[in-house]
Amino acid sequence: MISSRWTLIFSTVFSTLTLLILIVSLPLFFNRMLKSNSLMLSQLSVCQTDSHSLFKELSRLNHVRISRQSSFGACCSCQHGLAGVVGPPGADGEEGEI
Repeated sequence: MISSRWTLIFSTVFSTLTLLILIVSLPLFFNRMLKSNSLMLSQLSVCQTDSHSLFKELSRLNHVRISRQSSFGACCSCQHGLAGVVGPPGADGEEGEI
């Protein structure tokens, strides 16, 4: 049977070791979480910057497309003018086979 003295010694050693492990591991864990949080925030900032620049580029391209569509009839590079006078009717075509 284990005497009460050995029980006291064992519990004291166990408590001391547990406290030392906690004193060492808690700051390590906190430091790891801090680095992880910092990395996540920096990646979030990069993502926001990229999405903002992408949105600006898409908005600019959409504006250019709309302005080209609206000015298509007014000024075209292929120099199409207004429709001319209707010409005389053409000759009839050949009869088809049934």
